[in-house]
Amino acid sequence: MTKDKIDLVYVSIEKDKKALEFAIEYAKKNVENLGKIFVVSKNCLTTKATWFSEDKFPFSKEEIKKMMKITNKREGWYLQQLLTYYSSLLIPNISENVLISCSDSLFLSKVNFIDEKGKFLFNIFENMEVHKPYLKHIHNLFPGITKFQQQSGTCSCVIFNKSIIKEMMNKVEKRTGNLFWKEYLSSVEKKDIEKAGASDHESYYNYMFFYHKDKCKIRKLKWFNDGLFLNKNYINFHKFLKYDGISFHSHQSNKKITYLLNPKSWLQLIISYLKSER
Repeated sequence: MTKDKIDLVYVSIEKDKKALEFAIEYAKKNVENLGKIFVVSKNCLTTKATWFSEDKFPFSKEEIKKMMKITNKREGWYLQQLLTYYSSLLIPNISENVLISCSDSLFLSKVNFIDEKGKFLFNIFENMEVHKPYLKHIHNLFPGITKFQQQSGTCSCVIFNKSIIKEMMNKVEKRTGNLFWKEYLSSVEKKDIEKAGASDHESYYNYMFFYHKDKCKIRKLKWFNDGLFLNKNYINFHKFLKYDGISFHSHQSNKKITYLLNPKSWLQLIISYLKSER
């Protein structure tokens, strides 16, 4: 495993402020070779990491909304992706390899993202079909990619390399004569704009495995994506079940009562653990 520190970036918003505090706490405990922690957001959300303002980026939510003619507030989805790509290039003194993680996601076990041979470790969603609009977007952005990964690389945490991001951007800008961020947005199919028309994780993952396959390796993390109760007991329960991580997506919050009234939900967790391959 490389001795160089890996800095961590959370792209966050106000509604994830509570989860962000937990995320930082557990990252400090469990991310191997962790360097500095940065939070990219509109306003400062925590004192436990270095804040980098969204206002320092060459695009804004309002500009994205206008450019893509969005009417359903989906501009935040695309803003987050551009912030992910540009964070490692614009944040001063950041490491060469940068871990980008969702601010609603916690690392529950020791985890590294570069192996002893220097390969980047990617997680996947097993048995999950790749969202087709993502592949259309990748093809539009990188026509040279002629073969896609069969399993989705969209997940809660991805390791990015600055030099490869620059390579990606240069490739797009040389081909199109357009700035990368503008081409990234214009490459989304019109009919998919107000849905989920692109994925930063999926595009980077497929780019890496097509152009830099020798530098990549699949590493499966056991991740619980439907976290409901953001407290220590609930978190420790999933740690006991040997999950590597847990995510607390805001759209899950309306399921709390149903979850409590349905004992089968708890049983499913135990069955999931017993069936898992460790």
